[in-house]
Amino acid sequence: MSTSTHHRPPRPWATPATDAGRPATPLAGIGVALRALGAALVPGRAAEDVVPAVRAADAQALLRRARVLDARHRTARWDRPTTDAVAAFQRARHVPVTGIADRRTADLLLAQAA
Repeated sequence: MSTSTHHRPPRPWATPATDAGRPATPLAGIGVALRALGAALVPGRAAEDVVPAVRAADAQALLRRARVLDARHRTARWDRPTTDAVAAFQRARHVPVTGIADRRTADLLLAQAA
């Protein structure tokens, strides 16, 4: 066994800030910056436009009924075939094609199932 100590070079993200206006570490402000960037890139009601309004399993059942998703596809996840099917459904209904089952798309899916 060795009892020698290893000296590591200082980590740039662990050094204190030099002025009071900056975060203590360069990485501390990344979350704030990403939230601000997300708000700038997503117009309108971001929560309603980006978050799916229905569960993936329910959306897949409705998409299978609308014949835009393969009848054997039952993953209950927002995977590529499901988002492609949502986009195809949106395109056929002449609504903005995002691949996200937002409130408007969910309403259309539920209406066609009735």
